[in-house]
Amino acid sequence: MLTDNSPEFRDSWTFVNRRIKDALDLQKTFQEAAYLAEAVGAGMGGTMQGVLNRVFQNRSA
Repeated sequence: MLTDNSPEFRDSWTFVNRRIKDALDLQKTFQEAAYLAEAVGAGMGGTMQGVLNRVFQNRSA
């Protein structure tokens, strides 16, 4: 802002608004990554449980 000569510091406010949007987009990206990791973990857990059940069923037979 110290070197911004635009009317009503318009250039500075535009810059600040873009940085806020970037921060919100980054937060959304982290949230989506967390959801993806949770979904993959749940899928892997279900798959692993199925494999272990089959292994132990074959041992007891």
